[in-house]
Amino acid sequence: MNSAKITVTYTDNFNLWLSIYPTLQYHLPLKNIHWKSSNGVVRYIDNLEINIKPYHQTNSDGKPHQLQGLLDNPYLNIFLVKCEDIDVYRSHIRSMIRSWYSMVTSKKNQEWLIVHVVLQLEPLTINKNINPSKFLSIKASVYDKIKAEFNTSKRDRCVQLRLGDIDEIESWQDFVVKMKEGIVSSFNARILQYEEDIKKIDSQKSFPGWNYCTFFILKEGLAQSFEQMTLIEDSLAQYDELESLFHQTIKDNQLTWFENIGGTDLNDDSESILDTSKKPYRMFILQNTISLFDFRIYLFARQCQLLRQLGEYADILQRGRNFIVTMAIILRKNEETLIPWFIESWIWSSVHNLINITEGVSKNKRLSALRGELLFLARLQLDKIGAAFGHIPNNLLFSDKFTMVSENNARIHLDETEHITNMQLVRMIDSKEEFLKEYHTLNNYILMEFQEGDKPNSVGRILSNIASFQHYLKQYKKAADILKNVPEFYSKNGWEKIECSMIQIYASCAIEIGDIEKYMKSCLSLLTFEKYLPQDKTLFYIKEIEKYSKVLSNDISYPLENYFSAHLDEYINQFEDKDSYFLELILINKISQDISIQSASVKMHKESDSQELCFIKENIILKHDKNVINLISNITSPGNYIIETIEIKIGKICLVKNFLYSGKKFCIALFPRIGSLDVKVTLPSDILLNKQRISIEIDPGKNNVISGHLDIKFNIPNLKIHTSKIKAYLFNKNDLTLGDTKQSEKAIPYELEKITENNILTFGNINSDQILSFIIPYFSDNEILEIKAKISVTYFVSTNESYIYISNFNILTTLPLTLDVRNYFRKQCIFSQFLISFNTSSLRIISTKLEESNDFFVSPSEISNNTLILPSQSASFIFKIVKKNNFYSNQPLTFNIIYHTLEEEMFYIASNMFLHELQINGLCKYYSYIIRIFKKFQQSKINHDEYGLKQIIFTENHISYWKDELNLINSNDRAEIIKIVQKIMSEFENFSLDMKLLNCPWKEAKIHVKIPTIHVLHSVDFIIKSDTNINNNIYSILKMTVGEPLYAELRIQQTLGYEIDKDLLEKSVFFYEIHVDNNTWLLSGYKKASFFIKDDCLQVFSFVLIPLKSGYIMLPTIDITTSMTSIRFEVDYNYDMKHVLVLPAESSVTFHLGSFPHSESLNTKSSINYT
Repeated sequence: MNSAKITVTYTDNFNLWLSIYPTLQYHLPLKNIHWKSSNGVVRYIDNLEINIKPYHQTNSDGKPHQLQGLLDNPYLNIFLVKCEDIDVYRSHIRSMIRSWYSMVTSKKNQEWLIVHVVLQLEPLTINKNINPSKFLSIKASVYDKIKAEFNTSKRDRCVQLRLGDIDEIESWQDFVVKMKEGIVSSFNARILQYEEDIKKIDSQKSFPGWNYCTFFILKEGLAQSFEQMTLIEDSLAQYDELESLFHQTIKDNQLTWFENIGGTDLNDDSESILDTSKKPYRMFILQNTISLFDFRIYLFARQCQLLRQLGEYADILQRGRNFIVTMAIILRKNEETLIPWFIESWIWSSVHNLINITEGVSKNKRLSALRGELLFLARLQLDKIGAAFGHIPNNLLFSDKFTMVSENNARIHLDETEHITNMQLVRMIDSKEEFLKEYHTLNNYILMEFQEGDKPNSVGRILSNIASFQHYLKQYKKAADILKNVPEFYSKNGWEKIECSMIQIYASCAIEIGDIEKYMKSCLSLLTFEKYLPQDKTLFYIKEIEKYSKVLSNDISYPLENYFSAHLDEYINQFEDKDSYFLELILINKISQDISIQSASVKMHKESDSQELCFIKENIILKHDKNVINLISNITSPGNYIIETIEIKIGKICLVKNFLYSGKKFCIALFPRIGSLDVKVTLPSDILLNKQRISIEIDPGKNNVISGHLDIKFNIPNLKIHTSKIKAYLFNKNDLTLGDTKQSEKAIPYELEKITENNILTFGNINSDQILSFIIPYFSDNEILEIKAKISVTYFVSTNESYIYISNFNILTTLPLTLDVRNYFRKQCIFSQFLISFNTSSLRIISTKLEESNDFFVSPSEISNNTLILPSQSASFIFKIVKKNNFYSNQPLTFNIIYHTLEEEMFYIASNMFLHELQINGLCKYYSYIIRIFKKFQQSKINHDEYGLKQIIFTENHISYWKDELNLINSNDRAEIIKIVQKIMSEFENFSLDMKLLNCPWKEAKIHVKIPTIHVLHSVDFIIKSDTNINNNIYSILKMTVGEPLYAELRIQQTLGYEIDKDLLEKSVFFYEIHVDNNTWLLSGYKKASFFIKDDCLQVFSFVLIPLKSGYIMLPTIDITTSMTSIRFEVDYNYDMKHVLVLPAESSVTFHLGSFPHSESLNTKSSINYT
C-alpha cells in the first residue's frame, strides 16, 4: 500500500490510454489545488503527486471497516470512451458506461469522471466526401448525449479531450481542472467522514471498554489522508494529538489494552526506530496485540517521516531526544523483563539512527546543538558500560539521572543466548582499547557539535569530561590545558560540587607537570569548597599550601573574604611607654582547620600626601573561628589615613581584602602620644634675608635616643644642601625658654657622626631633656618661594628598639612682611623711613632696630614696641643716620625686626589651653591630634578685621567644623572634646591676647640695608621777596590779588659727596626747571636754566609770577636735572610754602536809573557808584 500518493483509476475499454498518457504526464503533478476545510481555512496544495492505475473490481472492494482510509481506495475513477456514432453509443457504449458508473457510485467518498476522447483524422485518410460540419455535429451529439444521461447533479463530471484539434490545449486544461475538482471533492468527503467518526469515538472516551487503538486507527486514517494530499502539517498535527492523548492516558493509568511493555524481540535494542516496515505495527494495533515499546516506536517513526518531508531535522532531533528519554524511563521501570544492557544499547542505537538521518543536511546552530545533546546522551551510556566493565573508573562520571551504573556488570560474549545485538557496543565491551578509542572520538564529536551550536555551557561540560578522561589516561599536560578555564564555567553556573571536582583534577595535573604556581592556585580554590571535601583532604591542601607557598617564583593574590571574615578596629591605639601603635584586627577563620601564616598586615595611606603606613604582626597560627590580633607599627606619621588593604601572607601567597573598591572610604586617625619624638621644620628663629636656610628640630620627648639618622628628601628639582655648612646644636629643655632672645647663647655645638651625599645626617646620643637642632643651608638655580620636603627620622632608643618618624612639610621661604625703605637726604644727615606692611596675616612687632656700622651713627625710632599690624595696615619706623667720618667703607646697615604672627600667637595660647583642659579630663593622648586640627582651623577661621576692630578672634565657634574633624576618634571621647572646644572658644571672646604672650615664640629677621651714596646734594630754597600781607607766623598764608606781581628768587646751593671725581663735576651741567600752570600763573624770567656745580656756593635766580585767577593756588614746582647719567644726586627742598591765597582785584560799576522817552534814553542818566 502506497499511502504517499492518492490513487486515480482509469477504465480503458477503447485502448485510449497510450494516446493520452504522454500528454497527461506533462500536466502531472497536479498544481495549484485549493481545499477549504470545515472550519473555513483554505489550504493551498502546490503540487500533488497521484498514482494512476487501471480500474479493477478489487480496487474498490474495501470492507466497511476500521481500516477505511488505510486501504488504497481511489479518490477518482476515470472512464475513457471513444465513440463517433450516436447509434453505436446507444446500442453498445451506453450500457458499458452505465455498468461502470453503477460500480463506482456505489462506493463512498469516491468521485468519477467520464472522458470523451476525440481523435482528429490524419490528413492522408480523411474522406473528402464527408462534410466537415456534419463531422463536428456528430462529435457534439455523442458527447452531449453522455453529459445529458450521466450528469445527474449540478457538477459537470464529463469532459471532452480533442486530440490533434486546435482546441486541444483548452480541452486538456478542462480535463485537469475536473480531475482536481474530483480529487478535492473526494478528499473533502473523506475528511468529513473521518472527523465525524473520530468525534463519535472521542466522546466515548470515558466509557468502560474504550480502546485507544481503535481511536488511533481512525485518527491515523485522517492523518494519512492529509499526507496523501501533501498537507503534511495537518497530518503531523493528528499524530501530535495522538501522542498527547497517549501521555495523558499513561498519566491516568488507563493503558490496560497494552499486553506488555515489549522490547523482548530479537534486535529490539539495535534496530532502527525510524523504520515502520520492520514489524507489522498496524496489524498489531488492529489486533490490540502491540506492545507499548513497539507502539511508541511506530508513533515516533511516523512523526519523523512527516518531519523529514517538511525538512524539520532539528525538530526530529528535539523530539527524538525527548522520546528516548521518556521511553528509557519506562524501560528502566521494567528492566527485569529485558536482557542485560538493553536500555543502554537501545539508547546508543536510537541516537545513532537520528544522527545518521541528519548527515549531509545543512547545519545550523540549533541542529548542531541538538546533535551534540544526542551524542552526549549516547556518551552517557558508554560511561555506564565503561565503569561497569572496568574500562574507566567510577569517579570519572558526573552527576546525571542516566549515569547510575547497573548492578549487572557481567562480561558479554557472543555465544550467550541473550545479549545485546549492537555489535559495536559488544566489541567495545569486550575490548578496553576499542572502548577508549571510541570514547575519545565520541567526546571530540560532541565538543565539535556544541562549539558549532554555540552552546558555551555544554562546551564547558564536555571539556571537563574530556579533561577527566585525559587525566585518567595520565595525559596530564593535555588535561591541564583543557581545564584552564573550565572551573570558571562551573562557577558561573553555580555548579560548585562539579567545580570542586574539576579543580582537584586540575591540581593533580599541575603538580604532576611541575607547575607549582597553578598547583597553589588550585589548592587555594579548593579550600573555598571545603563543604565538598573530607576533613583529611582539607588538611592535606592546607599542608600543601604551607609547603609549596615558600618556593613560588611569583606572588599570588587571592580575595581574603574567601577564607576569613575580617573586622578592623576603627581606632589606632597608642602604647604608653614607647613610640609604637597597635590596631586590633579580628579574623574569623572559615576553614575548619588551623592555618599557619607568615604575617597579617593592614596597609593605609595618608589623606593629605599619600604617605603609606603598614601595621603588621608575623608568625601567627589562625585557629578555626575567631582570632584577635594586635597589629603593630613603629612608624609615627601623624594624620588621617585611608585604609587600603588587609593582607594575610602565607609564603608568597597574599590573601587581600581591598577597601578602596568598596565604595565608601574607611578612614582612621593616627596621632602620637605626649612624650613621643617630634620633629619641627621651620625657618631659623634668626632669619637672614640673604641666606637660604631651614631649621630642623628633633625633640626626643621622653625617649633617650642612642643613635639615629635624619633623611631629607626635597620635592623641588635642583634644590641642594650645602652639606659642608650644616650645623647642629643641642639645647637643654630646662634652660630653653620660649621667647628668650638669647637662645643662641645657650646652644651647645653638636658634632654629627656622618653626612652623606643623599642628605642623610647621622647623629648620636640625645637625652630626653635635650633638643637637637639643625641649621641647614641650601641653594638652587631658581627662585624658591616654598620648600616641600619629606623628613624621615630613624632612631634607636635605650631599650634597643628602633622607631621611625615621617612627615611632609611645606615651608614658606619668604618673609610674611614687605619692607620699603625711603631715604631723605639732608645736609648733615639722612632720615630713613622703614615702611613695613603685611599681605596675608597680622603681625605683632616686638621690636625693631637699625644697627650702627663703621660709617654711620643711628638714632632709634621712637615708636613703641609690641605693635600689632593688620593685613590692611602698615607701620613706619624712621631712623636718623649721621656719618661718622670722611672715610666711607660702603658697609650696609642691618635692620632687625623681632615679630610673630597672629596665628602663632593663637596657636601658642590654644596649645596651652588645650593641654591644660585635656590633662584635667584625662584625654592627653588626643593632644597632638587636636592641636593639628586647630592649626588647620585657625588658618581659615581667624577674622583679622574683627580682631583689629573689636579684639574678637573668631566670629563664631564653628563647632560643626570640629565635629566633622573629630569623627575619627572614639565617640565618647569626641563628646568630651567638643565640650572642651566650646569652652576654649568662649574664653577667646573674653580676654586680650596681649595678656598671654609672655613666652610666645618669636622670629628675628635681619635685613641688610645699604645706604645709597650721592655725588651732589642740591639744597633748594624758594624765596618770595615781597613782604606784603606776609605774617611772621610760619602757618600764615601769603595773600595777594589777581594781577599783582610776586617777586621771587630760586636759591640753589650744592654740597659735594664722597669719592667724587672733580673733573667730572666740572664738566657736569645741571638744569633747573620751573613747572608753571599757564592757566594760573604768568612767569617772567627764565623758566629753565643751566648751572654748574660749585661746592658750598649759593646760586640765585630771580623771576616774577603774576596770578591769573583767585583762590588757593599752588606755587610752581622746581625740578633739578642733568644730562650726565653717571652723576648721582639728590634734592633737599628747604621751603615750606606750597600755595598762596589770591583775592579778586577792586573794581567800580555805574548803573543808570530813571524814566524817560525812548528818544532821550541815552542823554538822561542818574549814577550810583559801587565799589
